[in-house]
Parts: sequence; structure tokens; C-alpha cells
Amino acid sequence: MLIYDDLPDYSHDMHLRGFSPEQILESFRRTNRKRTDERKKKKREESLFEKELARIVESLAKASIDAAVVNIFETIEM
Repeated sequence: MLIYDDLPDYSHDMHLRGFSPEQILESFRRTNRKRTDERKKKKREESLFEKELARIVESLAKASIDAAVVNIFETIEM
């Protein structure tokens, strides 16, 4: 297997620019791997954001419910 360090990202016209089939395939694989890694990273970041947002909403809801319960019992005791 040959290693091509200076390959650009894959494009459909690489054969017109003089790249060999092996270079085109390697460039496609690298570009595809890079895109896959970026999608995974984005999905992981979105997941972390969603978890943090859910935690914040849950804590706010709990505080609101606790305040409402205290308010209800105060009105009942009056």
C-alpha cells in the first residue's frame, strides 16, 4: 500500500487533473473518513447539549413544583 501525504480532498474531476486511480481512491477514503468523524463529533456535541438542557429544565421544573406545593399548603392552612 502506498502512502500519499499530499493528496487534496476528493473531487469528481481528479482524474482530469492527472491523479491515478489509487490516489483518487485514497483521497475518497480520507475525505469520507473526515466527513464521518465530523458528523460523529457534531452528534456527540448535540447529545451533550441536549443532556445539559434536559438537566436544566428538570431542575427548573422541580423548583417550580416545589414552590407550587409549598404555596398550596400555605393556602390550605389559612
